[in-house]
Amino acid sequence: TPMLIFSSTWRNCFNGMHNLHFTMVPQQFNRLLEFTKHNDDYNRKISSVLIGGDLLSSDLRHSITRLPYDVYYGYGSTETCAQVTGLVLNDDFQSVGYALDGVNLKSIDGCLAIQSSSLFKGYVTNKGVELPDLTNGYFVSSDLVTIDENGLIYIDGRRDFQFNSGGSLISP
Repeated sequence: TPMLIFSSTWRNCFNGMHNLHFTMVPQQFNRLLEFTKHNDDYNRKISSVLIGGDLLSSDLRHSITRLPYDVYYGYGSTETCAQVTGLVLNDDFQSVGYALDGVNLKSIDGCLAIQSSSLFKGYVTNKGVELPDLTNGYFVSSDLVTIDENGLIYIDGRRDFQFNSGGSLISP
């Protein structure tokens, strides 16, 4: 019974612990919400949760606004080696947040362009390291974006659905 094993794992995380900080993808966060929804003691032990790695559903965003702890949401990728945007989810935003300190973001041809010290140095392939293709110092992702007048970043979709694995572009 996978759910019992999963519940046991969560219980082990909380036993004897306080001031917990979690980093997870939305799917894991949804499971955390399911586990803690009937136990306020568990919710009081959580200080914050950082979510990234995928878009949040509107239902999940709505659930977040009622929690007794801070939830942070951001955008990052393998190529950025870290999150490059952040937002405290205290409202039903559809954004992935603002550029973090030390990160410059803009739209180039409708795609998110990233300039950051955490930017990767290249792809490791069978032929060695393939340097990233930069445009005026920016790595241009395949994520289609809108940046509003306040600097909030909105992911609108993908230019393609390919990802890089072992130096090869793969289409799902």
